[in-house]
Amino acid sequence: MRFTYEPLRSLMAERGVSFYRLRADLELHSRTTERLRNDSNYVPLQTIARLCDYFDVDVDRIVRRLP
Repeated sequence: MRFTYEPLRSLMAERGVSFYRLRADLELHSRTTERLRNDSNYVPLQTIARLCDYFDVDVDRIVRRLP
């Protein structure tokens, strides 16, 4: 199963939030933001939930499953 964080990147662009700001505000590790930026490796569900809370959106605005 593969996932993309393209919805998150679009949301960040809409709201003017950089990966640097996201990392600072949520105290994310640089590896986590790199995974979100490049659709690579595992991102914990806890992190996805924190992103949903941060942007006040549902999970489909953060991640999408690829066919």
